[in-house]
Amino acid sequence: MTHFFLLGGLLFAIAPAPKETRAIRIEPEVLAALHAAEARTLGKTSLSAEEKQRVEARAIEDELLYREALRLRIAEGDIIVRQRLVQKLLVLAEDIDGASEPLTDKALEECFAQTRDQWTLPATIQFVHVVGASQDAALALRERVAAYTADPAHENEVPPFGESFATNRRVTATIEDVAHAFGPDFAAAIQKLPARTWSDPIASKHGSHLVRVIEFIPEKPAKMQDVRGRLAVECQLRRREDAVRRYVNRLFGDYEVYVGENRVRAFSPTSRTAPRGEMSAED
Repeated sequence: MTHFFLLGGLLFAIAPAPKETRAIRIEPEVLAALHAAEARTLGKTSLSAEEKQRVEARAIEDELLYREALRLRIAEGDIIVRQRLVQKLLVLAEDIDGASEPLTDKALEECFAQTRDQWTLPATIQFVHVVGASQDAALALRERVAAYTADPAHENEVPPFGESFATNRRVTATIEDVAHAFGPDFAAAIQKLPARTWSDPIASKHGSHLVRVIEFIPEKPAKMQDVRGRLAVECQLRRREDAVRRYVNRLFGDYEVYVGENRVRAFSPTSRTAPRGEMSAED
């Protein structure tokens, strides 16, 4: 315990002298907000006199401890406190610039116009396939499956031949999803097939397949309504990053920054936003 008291005495000794006043004033509207917050936490419409007194006592305690911590400079050198203050100021930078407000339709349209080239609809393909236990087994099935779908009554059906397959033998998916499910070589090969013609055996990570492409739609530019959800997220992020960048640039103009003995005269802010998802409910 002795070292704790010595440390406390040292902090007291180096702390700055009191300012002109050490008065602490807690405004009635602040207490009212704290009462309301506590009532919500407890699931009540109002607090009892005892509960109000407890809230007020905690508010006074918090303010006393906060002011004394500032006086003793306890936060100096504390990396957790430092990062917390940075996070708070990032939130402020976004809020004062209005960057945290929801995007209007007009703002969304303007952002889409500025970023149109990055928005595309991925290539998609629809095909049916028959699986053979080996390349030779698949090749032996080719005449049968071709004859089956040549019959107008079965033209759009999956031939009931070959090995069983864990998922659908009629597939509609993006090329990226096909590559994930069957392998990139398989996905690359089926893009080159003529429509409505049975292929020679094509290897995948599941076996050997006879494939009949029904329709292939290449990648194409997206319309705004096609990507509205992703667009809103992207544009909101850009707006928040721009707000922080402007704020940091203004701060850089207000301060003299040195690295060692060298003054930093040119500076490019990084792309960052306030970590709102990580802020606690007490913020």
